[in-house]
Order: sequence, then structure tokens, then C-alpha cells
Amino acid sequence: VGVMYHLVGLMAQEREVGMSDLVESMMPNIRRWEPQLARLIAHHLAFTIAYGPSWIVMGIVFKAGLFKYTSAGVVVIFFILAGLAITSFSIFGAAFFRKAQLSGISTVVFALILGIAAQITSKYMNSGTVVILGLLFNPMTFVFLLIFISRWEKNRMAANLVNTPPESTWPVQGIVLLLFLILQIFLYPLFAVYVERWLYGVASRRPRRRVSWDDGQNN
Repeated sequence: VGVMYHLVGLMAQEREVGMSDLVESMMPNIRRWEPQLARLIAHHLAFTIAYGPSWIVMGIVFKAGLFKYTSAGVVVIFFILAGLAITSFSIFGAAFFRKAQLSGISTVVFALILGIAAQITSKYMNSGTVVILGLLFNPMTFVFLLIFISRWEKNRMAANLVNTPPESTWPVQGIVLLLFLILQIFLYPLFAVYVERWLYGVASRRPRRRVSWDDGQNN
């Protein structure tokens, strides 16, 4: 969760000091959501480059130490997608904070609570509950996938993403959970755009910049 703590705190601090407004004001797009989305994508790319190698290392460590039967490619791809999705989740979480104080730690605690809740209650869930929660909340998706692979490993079998593992209480395929991670990578930043515009757009106390165009032919 290091990327979450770092990214949420940075974005909230930029909003607090007015840096996010300054960055957007330097881009004269008529559609004002374009510079906003570009700023969020830039954050995502910067933290992906910074934290990406650690996601690969984590996948290798999990493969060597825990998931001895599952393909290394499956485990590494899982951790890369999980890292990209948690970065997008962090951007969405940062959209709710106007000030940097406690923003990062609050988001981390919320994510940990979701992950712990998924771990404790997974044995009592049905497939519908797992699908809904896995689609909505990235920390739960991560835990569900760990449980999915662990059930295969418990029986000394390589994880099969298109089949249900032995002794599973919810018959959700691993490929479905991986698809949820891919969707979250793209959907969370879009949700962040709407949340930011709702909380800090026209209703914001700060005066918003208006763009006007001149074709240069006026006298």
C-alpha cells in the first residue's frame, strides 16, 4: 500500500496549495475535463514507473515462497495488474480530500479494512457477493485472487484461471477477477474525474477560470 499512501497524500497536497488548478489552467482546452484527465493520467504513469519494479519483485517473491505450483507468469501478471489497479484506486480515493493532512493514512486504513473484511468473510460469501464486491473494491479483488490461487496451492496444483479451485465456497473463476482488475485500472480514474468536478468544480469556493477564443481577426 505504499503507492496509495504516497499518491493520495501528494494529490491532496497539490489540491490544497492550488497546484492542481495551476496545472490545469496552463492547458487551454475548450473541454475542461481533458486537462483534468491528463493530470490524473500523468500521476498514474509517474507512480507506475516508480513502483512498477517492486510489483514484479513481489510477484517473484510470492512465486518462490508461497505459490510453488502456479506459473510464474500468472503470479507476476497478477501483481502487475493489482499494482496498476491500486494506483487507480488511490487516484479515486485522493479525489475526496481537499487537504493533505491524514488523507494518505485514511485511505490506507480504509483499504486495509476492506481487505481484512474480505479475508474474514470470504468463506461465507456466495459467488454473487464476490463478483459485486470484487468489481467495486480493489482491495477485496486482490484478496479474492490470493484466496483463489491459495486454494489450488493447498491441493498442490497449479492455479487454473478458467476453472474453479477445489473446496471453493464461491465458484468464481480467476480470469473473472483478473478482468475486474483491468476494468478498475481504467474506471477508477474516470470516477475520480467526476468526483473532482462534483466536489471542487463550479461549486468550489475558488474562482474558476473561463476560456474564451479569439480568431485574431477582430479590430
